[in-house]
Amino acid sequence: MSNSFRASRKPACSYISEKYKTATHLCCCGCGSKVVTPLKTAGWRLTTERRGVTLYPSIGKLEFPCQSHYWIRGSKVEWAERMTREEINVVRERDRRDREAYF
Repeated sequence: MSNSFRASRKPACSYISEKYKTATHLCCCGCGSKVVTPLKTAGWRLTTERRGVTLYPSIGKLEFPCQSHYWIRGSKVEWAERMTREEINVVRERDRRDREAYF
C-alpha cells in the first residue's frame, strides 16, 4: 500500500476541483476504486501547507469491498483500524444526521 499522496495519475493521488468543490483520488489501498470527497461545509475540508495536503475528517470507504479507512495528513496516508459492522452503522447514522442538520 502506498503511504504518499502526490499530484499525479497514480493511486493515492488527488485531483482537486475548486469549481465542483471536490477532491478525487484512487483508493489508497490500491484496489483502484475512485474516491470522491465533497469539499463543503457538511463534507470534507482540504488544507494545503508546506508539508502537503490534508483532508479532514478521515476517509472511510466502507461500502467498497476493501473497506478502507484512512486519513490523509501532510500528503501522507495514515491507516485506521478496520471497523465492525456496528461501528460502520453508527458512523453512517451520525453522518446522515449531520447532513440533515446542515441542509
